[in-house]
Amino acid sequence: MNYEGTKFSKSRGIGVFGDDAMKSGIHSNVWRFYLLYRRPETQDSAFVWDDFVLVNNCELLNNLGNFVNRALVFVSRFFDGKIPSMEDLQPNDVEFLAQVNHLIESYISHLEACRLREGLRDVLAIARLGNGYLQASQPWVTVKSEETKSRAGVVVGVAANVACVLGLLLYPYMPSIGQQIWHEQCNVPTTALSLLPLCRQDCRLPQLLARGHTIGKPTPLFCKIDTAEASRLSKLFSGGRAEDRKSPLNDAGD
Repeated sequence: MNYEGTKFSKSRGIGVFGDDAMKSGIHSNVWRFYLLYRRPETQDSAFVWDDFVLVNNCELLNNLGNFVNRALVFVSRFFDGKIPSMEDLQPNDVEFLAQVNHLIESYISHLEACRLREGLRDVLAIARLGNGYLQASQPWVTVKSEETKSRAGVVVGVAANVACVLGLLLYPYMPSIGQQIWHEQCNVPTTALSLLPLCRQDCRLPQLLARGHTIGKPTPLFCKIDTAEASRLSKLFSGGRAEDRKSPLNDAGD
């Protein structure tokens, strides 16, 4: 992997190394995610700060984090934190679940072949489908009428289950985020945190959150990275003396 069009060089202070990442003020989960997202599996890749910011803000924050948070917030806000009935599935629900199941199958195949980058992109594709499913179904509208509230419940219950499965799929990549989704926000015991439910059901989506299950408190999973901060970090790691490479925490204390 190259760095901003050149090679990493510890001696010349070019690039971000392990100790730099720890002091950057950016969560380790984001570093793990980006390095796997840009993992050079079949060809060379590069670390570019503008791309790092774009991937964090678009894929982690606006796509993955947004879907999980919306799905669980809808359960909390509209159904008192309890998973509603999902008995009356409509054709668009079935189609959505079929697409998710296909991506889960792809994910497992990719991990078995050690194609970690492609497996991660399957996870992001599921989240993208989930956001589209919520937008098309608009449970925040249908929940307002007693005649259509049950329909909102089906959508919210399905979305919450997909969000919970995303916690499973993320666990090999970002263990603490996977556990936060699965255990803290979906309120499922950590002892059950494994891919076995997917394997046992032949890569089909398991119903991990049954009707009446009480979830935990939904909270945002990721934070936006400001472009100005990324520009500062880019300049910081573009070469120079080691003593000049201060962390944001050190800067704040000066």
